[in-house]
Amino acid sequence: MSIMKVTTKTYNVSLKVQKRIVRETIKWCSTFFGENHRRKNEFTHYVGPQPKRLLKQYGKYMGCYDCDINRLNIYPENNPTVKSIIQTVIHEYTHYMQPIRSKYYKLDEQYGYQNNPFEVVARVNEKLYKNCWKNIKGNL
Repeated sequence: MSIMKVTTKTYNVSLKVQKRIVRETIKWCSTFFGENHRRKNEFTHYVGPQPKRLLKQYGKYMGCYDCDINRLNIYPENNPTVKSIIQTVIHEYTHYMQPIRSKYYKLDEQYGYQNNPFEVVARVNEKLYKNCWKNIKGNL
């Protein structure tokens, strides 16, 4: 591949490079948003196929944050572009920073998914992908 752009289709990027994009985006998020030291388990991430059981149960997800094991999951096959991968990492990292276990589901019941304040903030933060891309593209 010659020059990767934020609009590059995910299917044109190897899994190895997709994983590097995720790692670099997490590093950027850590610098930009900080880290959540309240979690008991070490923060980890997974990049790969969405598990079939989750696909059957919830449908296609671009990614998710699992607060029980403190892991950010990215499913590249459900992200059409490099931009989408970066936005998904930023979105899920935002959830990592939030008190998901204690407040997310209460807010979800009160406001619904679309209007859940945690989701609203995560969607707003996704717009920072251009800033992130400028900082990470040289490392890819």
